[in-house]
Amino acid sequence: MDADTFDANIIKDSDRVIFQRKDWSKDGIVGHGKSLVISKLKTKTDDIVGLAYGTLVEWNKHAGKFERVEEGELEDDDFTADVEDGETGGDNRNLVDNSTAQSLTTGEITAMKAQGVKGKEIIDSLVQNSLTFETRQEYAKEKYIQKKKDKHVFRFRILRPTLRLVCEVYGCGKPQRINYLRLDTLAIMLSNSNIHAGSNVMVVDGVQGLLLAAAMERMGGRGKIVHVHPGPQPIIPAYEVFGFPEEWTRSIYHLSIDNLEVISPTVEILQNGVEPLEISEPPVKRRKLNDAQQESARFIKNHLMDSLMIASKHHPKTILLFLLPFLGLSRNFVVHSSFREPLVETFQAVRSSGRAVRVCLNETWLRLYQVLPSRTHPENNMSGSGGYLLSGTTVEKDSSFSDGASNETARNFD
Repeated sequence: MDADTFDANIIKDSDRVIFQRKDWSKDGIVGHGKSLVISKLKTKTDDIVGLAYGTLVEWNKHAGKFERVEEGELEDDDFTADVEDGETGGDNRNLVDNSTAQSLTTGEITAMKAQGVKGKEIIDSLVQNSLTFETRQEYAKEKYIQKKKDKHVFRFRILRPTLRLVCEVYGCGKPQRINYLRLDTLAIMLSNSNIHAGSNVMVVDGVQGLLLAAAMERMGGRGKIVHVHPGPQPIIPAYEVFGFPEEWTRSIYHLSIDNLEVISPTVEILQNGVEPLEISEPPVKRRKLNDAQQESARFIKNHLMDSLMIASKHHPKTILLFLLPFLGLSRNFVVHSSFREPLVETFQAVRSSGRAVRVCLNETWLRLYQVLPSRTHPENNMSGSGGYLLSGTTVEKDSSFSDGASNETARNFD
């Protein structure tokens, strides 16, 4: 490993990282003087700087800092009170769920933490002082120990942000922030849109910047991305988690849908035979664009897009029909929605417009399994749906079709 590669694997001051704990993840900025609230703990991150990505750390509340944990030191089978291999039969019918089974009091546990006793030793003490532990079923013993680990052992793995991890961060807590967009659905969107290095991609991102980050990660900074957003400023916290290099960021053109509406009816777009979108309503009053917006407008005037991805809380029909003229011929588009009905309406409008072929409407489906000895079954809790996808390929408009987009404007986007 050369020096540059080794240096890239080291966490630096002000780096964005992912803290992963079991099935829970959180992103944050680490560095000198920076603190984070993780699992209801206010932690200082000074000791994270200088560690390698993938390092296992434990929060020492008594010392007020993260301590590095050697691999295997705190794994599930390293607790002295862990479950031994054996019969898994029996039941817990004689167990009584009350506080009398644990002889170790809350005050004693608090005192142990104040003295700096590690979580492993606290769990060993809890097991040894439990009057019912030995009578529990083997599965119940594992669940008991795991429950105590979650409560008393604050162990995290520090990871570099990736698309999968950021999807977990935004999907495990409040998935409505990203319109219930799941990782498998996002992977299908990237595949169907045919995004690759060197292409020009248009993205309508209403999922906290996750779609924009996915396109950037796939392209590796080679190519151009036009990010169309509804408000005056883009809201892309998920994109910012990745910390892409500055030269990659310069390949993105941010443009509000309002400004794009100004460009569309007044600019001669290279359509390769596809007529510009006609607008039957009065012309929109020209807005003054700042330097960045003017640069984005110039790029859109002179280039057709190779791909279009849409994931927004707004109705997809208006957005897609408005943006289709910006795509070149034989180019792919993909639209995500957490509901089927809006995409059915969009499907019918696109088919009747004569601007696309191979128009498909699909639902993504994923089932997670727990795989353990004698306990392999689907997960008890999982997402019911990752949403629906509408995809297709643009073609030269057939004059025999009626223009389903003639009365659609971007004003309905608001």
